[in-house]
Amino acid sequence: MADKPLVSVVIPTYNGHETIGQCLETVTNQQTDFPYEVIVVDSSPEPVEPLIKPRFPQVRYVHSKQRLSSAEARNLGIELAKGDFIAFVDQDVLLPNDWLARVVKRLREGDIGGIGCAIANSNKWSIPAWIVHLTEFPRSLPGGHLCFVESFPTAACCYHKSVFQDARFPPTLGAGGDDPALNITLLRKGIKLLHDPTIVVKHPTRSRWKDVLLYPFKLGKADGFCACQSETRATLFARFPTLLFIYPFLRTVYSGWHCFRSGLKYGLLFTVLSPFIFVAYCAWAVGIYLGVREFQRRKEVGQERTEGGR
Repeated sequence: MADKPLVSVVIPTYNGHETIGQCLETVTNQQTDFPYEVIVVDSSPEPVEPLIKPRFPQVRYVHSKQRLSSAEARNLGIELAKGDFIAFVDQDVLLPNDWLARVVKRLREGDIGGIGCAIANSNKWSIPAWIVHLTEFPRSLPGGHLCFVESFPTAACCYHKSVFQDARFPPTLGAGGDDPALNITLLRKGIKLLHDPTIVVKHPTRSRWKDVLLYPFKLGKADGFCACQSETRATLFARFPTLLFIYPFLRTVYSGWHCFRSGLKYGLLFTVLSPFIFVAYCAWAVGIYLGVREFQRRKEVGQERTEGGR
């Protein structure tokens, strides 16, 4: 990888000791005709550096003693990036060896600011994993349609660096919420975002039964928190919490629509698992409500501190 990379690949990690090695194996083995750099931003209490440096000496490693959210880690990666394009990859995602070449080619083809891809569930024999996957990624399934979108997951995506001149990932409560907040902000500035379902990465979706409720709840809480700061798909529900009663119904229909559009396999999976998916969206709705409450609490505490300091 040369000194002046065309692309900077940013990988935020926290306690990713079990997955970061496999992820980097796929990231560093990309077949490209251009130079690229890999930046790992780690805030684990026990750094992952000993797992990285011996096997991947070319990787730029940064460790923060302070716990960083995924949004904060990505923002730090943006500051460090040297490339004209910035790609983001989650610590447990596995890339095909032509992934980087294909996303950069798409970005070079037209007036596109960012591109997301399809996310395949690598825990394909786990029922809880499918419930979580179809709940979290209904619009990012393999077999969907090439189209412009208002947002895509940051599990594996790429942007022109120029879009970050005056934009960053907003603070979150942890899991998720930051990607739709950033993407919708970019969309409002006239920046086009493309979803390409023919570019597929593997993601080991959570496979424990408790994650069917716990993980959507965490996503919802982060969604609600972000929705109080910028426009997202959850903003309406953050402003009018009584509407949260219809949220699970709307999201279940939305998920089903995209599952059937992605092919018979996903349509059948949705049909069988839809009662569980509905319950998962109920947990998501509760999370949104509590995320809004948490934002309001922090805002009140901040105001009290400001008034107390006068």
